[in-house]
Amino acid sequence: MHQITKREQQIIELIVKGLSTAEIGRKLFISEHTVFSHKQNLFKKLNVNNSVSLAMKSYINSLVDKNEVVQYYTATHYQGTGSKDMAI
Repeated sequence: MHQITKREQQIIELIVKGLSTAEIGRKLFISEHTVFSHKQNLFKKLNVNNSVSLAMKSYINSLVDKNEVVQYYTATHYQGTGSKDMAI
């Protein structure tokens, strides 16, 4: 795995918390374009093509806590289904 920068780590953590590109930009005082660039770099480094896969691969590589990924995955995949069962 490629080296993850401190800023990329911040981006991962905020993605896993469910923040949008715009929200991440505001929180880190950077432009949406810069956030997008960081995300694209992370996608390449972790060999993924979307934020959900990024969250899961970040967990697998111990870049984030399992509970954060479960919360993110549940929020993005089970909205309105009433299902709360998920195993990682």
